[in-house]
Amino acid sequence: MNDVLGDDEIKEVIGTLLGIIRKYEAMVNASHILIAVLDKEGVFVEANPAMVESIGANPVGKNLFDIFPRDVADRRMKLLRRVIESEEPVVNQHERNFRHFLSHCHPIKVRGRDMCLVMVIEVTDLVRIRELLSILNRISNHTLRERNVKKLLECVCDELCTVDWLRGVKIRVNSDSEDEISARKGDFLSKKLYRLELRLADKPKGEIELYSDRELNAEEIDLLIAMANDLAFSIRLIEVTKQIERNISYFAFLVDGIRNPLAAIQLLAEVKVQNGDLRNSILKQVGRIVDVVSQLDRGWLESQESIK
Repeated sequence: MNDVLGDDEIKEVIGTLLGIIRKYEAMVNASHILIAVLDKEGVFVEANPAMVESIGANPVGKNLFDIFPRDVADRRMKLLRRVIESEEPVVNQHERNFRHFLSHCHPIKVRGRDMCLVMVIEVTDLVRIRELLSILNRISNHTLRERNVKKLLECVCDELCTVDWLRGVKIRVNSDSEDEISARKGDFLSKKLYRLELRLADKPKGEIELYSDRELNAEEIDLLIAMANDLAFSIRLIEVTKQIERNISYFAFLVDGIRNPLAAIQLLAEVKVQNGDLRNSILKQVGRIVDVVSQLDRGWLESQESIK
């Protein structure tokens, strides 16, 4: 049996291989994944268009230290050498200019040279939403526990200012029972200003101002608007609770105000009224009023316990 390929068969095999290579090259060039090959000295050997666009210039032939700040280049060089020396792939998450990336680094050999294949996926939106959800969850816990509007606003400012892109927060609330209540934290010189209205039942309740170093995406704005609505509801709930407490206190005052005159009427009827039928009638009515006041007193105690 003859295993030697003819010229036509060799051309067919070569054509097939070249077709596979071209398809692979087209896939790499069209991919949104950032792909590059670096040697053990940190020099870019290859970079696809997505990587070039992300960096802002073609890095091929340049060293990591030519492209990135020294601290960033140092970290990436250590990672590169770790992958090549251990011959084990490494997954790493990092941040650059408020953008977040997940890097998959794999050791490879190209013409006998040890190199590193780097594939990077941008996960900025995912990281930002996860970070914001964590902060909003802590704010939600404050709204459930805090019963002082001023302290609640200060807690919200503190939590929001923990994100690295947010430089300052101002919150203003129109209170039903007091003058305007406000809180602020940070500086207010950032380029981006976002205003979120605090609304309750389509009525304005106040405003939140966010001073950001970057532009927020639609999902972040939606989450912050939902937070503002929850905050407006919590503030209204605090105000209603305080009003109920004031009403209960006044209720107790009225009960005491009724009980004392009743005691005086009862005493006068027993001492001054000579007509037995009239005296008994007065005392009977006083007793009925006392029973009603006792019920009111029990209601006051139950109401006081329910709002604690």
